[in-house]
Amino acid sequence: MECGAGMTNSNTTPLSVSVLASADLISADVRDARTHSIELFADLSEHQRDQLGVDAWRIGLHAIANAYAQAQEAKLKDIGGSITAEIDRHLRAHVEEQQRTIATVLGKFFDPKDGQVTQRLASFVADQGDLARLLEKFLAPQSGVLAQTLARQVGETSPLFKKLSPTETDGVVKVLEAQLRAVMSDGHAELVRALDPLEKDGAVGRFLTSLRDELKRDLEPRASSAAARLRIMRKLAGIGVPVRVMFSPVIPFVNDHEMDRVLELSAEAGARHASYTMLRLPWEVKDLFREWLAQRYPLKAEHVMSLVRQMRGGKDYVAEFGTRMRGQGQYAELTAQRFRLACKRYGLNAGRDAEVELDFSQFRVPGAGGQMSLL
Repeated sequence: MECGAGMTNSNTTPLSVSVLASADLISADVRDARTHSIELFADLSEHQRDQLGVDAWRIGLHAIANAYAQAQEAKLKDIGGSITAEIDRHLRAHVEEQQRTIATVLGKFFDPKDGQVTQRLASFVADQGDLARLLEKFLAPQSGVLAQTLARQVGETSPLFKKLSPTETDGVVKVLEAQLRAVMSDGHAELVRALDPLEKDGAVGRFLTSLRDELKRDLEPRASSAAARLRIMRKLAGIGVPVRVMFSPVIPFVNDHEMDRVLELSAEAGARHASYTMLRLPWEVKDLFREWLAQRYPLKAEHVMSLVRQMRGGKDYVAEFGTRMRGQGQYAELTAQRFRLACKRYGLNAGRDAEVELDFSQFRVPGAGGQMSLL
C-alpha cells in the first residue's frame, strides 16, 4: 500500500517537490527552476546528474535529521534547565523556611533572656533550685541520704563500730586480746627466752651474736665476745660496782651503726656511764689499717677513708689535743649528737660521778716500806 506526502506548489514556484511514501519505499519528484540549480546540472553528464541527485538527497536528509535532533536536544536542554531552576527555587524556599523554623525553635529554648533552657538552668542552680534541693537531700550533714547511710554502716550504733570498739566483749579488740593472752600464757617463757638478746639460744640473741661476733673477729680477733662482756657488766653492776661502757674506736661505715644498740644493751646490763672515741691512725697504724680495710671491706674502703679524712681536716690523722679523740667536721658532729641522744634515751651519763657512792673506809695511807700488801 502506498501513501502520498508531497509539497504541491504553483507553476510560479521555482522549487516544488512531490513525495510518495510507503512502508518500504519513498518516491520523490523534484522540480527546480532556479537558475543556479540549472547551471549546476547543465554541464554534467547523465550519470553525474544522477549521482549528484543521490548525494544531494542523502546528504540533505542526513543534515536535516541532525538539525532536527539538535533542535530536539536543545529543546530538551531548555526544558531540563527550566525544571532544574524550578526545583532549585523550591528547594531554596524550603531550606529558608526550615532555617527560619529552626531559628525560631532554638530561640525559644536557648534565648539568653527568656529561653526555656536558660530559665531551666537558672531555676536549677538557684539558691533554692533543683540542684540545692538534691544536694540537701543527699548530702545534708544530718538528714542527708549519705549521712544516714554512713551512720547506719559506720556510726556508733553500727555493727562495724561495735566490732571495732575496745569495750565490746565480742569486738575485734577483745577477741584479739583474748587470743594474745592465750598465746602469751602458753608460750610466755619461750617467747621471753627467744627475744632475750643475751640468751645464747634465743632468736634475737643468735642474730645479734652472729652480727657482733663477725665484726669482733675482724676488729678484735682475740677479745672476749660481746655477750661475755655484758654478763660481766651485769654481775659488776649487781654487786654495786660502777660500770662504764666505752664504744671505741668508732669506725665510719664499719661499726658506727652498732653504737645505739651497744649503749642500749649496756644500759640494760647496768652501765651508768658511756663514752666513745673516734678512729685514730697515728704513725704506722694508718698503713696497717689501710691494708686491713682493703682485705676485709674492699668495696667500701675508699668511702671509709674519705670519712676519716673529713674528720681530720683532709689528713689520715691529726694529733692535736682536744680534737684527736672526737674528730671534726659534719660526720663527727653527727656522731656526737647520736651519742648524746642515745645516752639520754637509755639513761646513761645522768648525774655523772656525783651519784657514785665510793667506800673510803678501806683506804690506807701508804707507808715508806715500798710495795703495799694486796690483801
